[in-house]
Amino acid sequence: MPRVPVVQAAGTVVWRREPGTAKADHRVEVLVIHRPKYDDWSLPKGKLDPGEVLAGCAVRETEEETGVRVRLGVRLQGSTYALRGGAGVKHVTYWSARPIGGIDPVEYEPNHEVDEVRWAPLDVAAALMTWDRDRVVLADFALAVYRRAHRARPLLLVRHAEARPRKRWRGDDLARPLTPAGEASARRLPGLVDAYAAEEAWTSPATRCTSTLAPWSRSAGVSAVVDHRLAESERPGGAPTPGMAAAVAHDLLDRRASTVVCTHRPVLPTLWTALGVSGIGTIEPGSAVVVHHRHGRVLGHETFPSA
Repeated sequence: MPRVPVVQAAGTVVWRREPGTAKADHRVEVLVIHRPKYDDWSLPKGKLDPGEVLAGCAVRETEEETGVRVRLGVRLQGSTYALRGGAGVKHVTYWSARPIGGIDPVEYEPNHEVDEVRWAPLDVAAALMTWDRDRVVLADFALAVYRRAHRARPLLLVRHAEARPRKRWRGDDLARPLTPAGEASARRLPGLVDAYAAEEAWTSPATRCTSTLAPWSRSAGVSAVVDHRLAESERPGGAPTPGMAAAVAHDLLDRRASTVVCTHRPVLPTLWTALGVSGIGTIEPGSAVVVHHRHGRVLGHETFPSA
């Protein structure tokens, strides 16, 4: 039986607090679009470009379809549906997202793809949607609002990209460099980090960690803070003490900025335990775990393979 082609796409539920409501009020508006080609009301989304990460696709497509730049938040319920003409199926991954720039939708210039963009209260937006699958996504977002998870801040924990093997390196282990494949992976990392609009970076002092963040640091104009607590320990297995990991976790959860951290394979499990995150296992070089937190409490996480 032939395999059904799957088209990968990504989109967002962009939200803002309803104008005129108090900061603590949970009432929100979401951004919806009208597409003249299909004469439907839906959520901003689009297909993945070659070499693009899904998170980056969600941000790019949102700006292209609405003019609004966003920062991703928690991942939401996705949708899978058949394409017209039996051309396969499309799977759309959605995230909650907050505006961080761009134009106001009232200034949006209609085009052949999207001819109207508007803010709508959550219940109005759900009623406006043409497709039930979009209502499912909005219902999941409503649950995130109820949990206050839509207000969470992202913390990106990155395992450094592929480095030269220890057995083939005669110098100081801290100076062990990335392989060409690791350097290529590091150059792709900004596509993920920028989707979460990271404002600061922490890194182990090891060259393989600072080099992994270097392409993003240069493009974002952000200098990474070197934290020796993120280095591999001399203890058996290279993991830090639970107390040290707890101190790092406390400091990270106390940050009010979106933060990216680069460290080592032995350090990550102890750090995840200190953060209260479970069920991740070992991630490959260059991979990342995004932890969503608010007021010192972890509200969810997601894993991204190496780009």
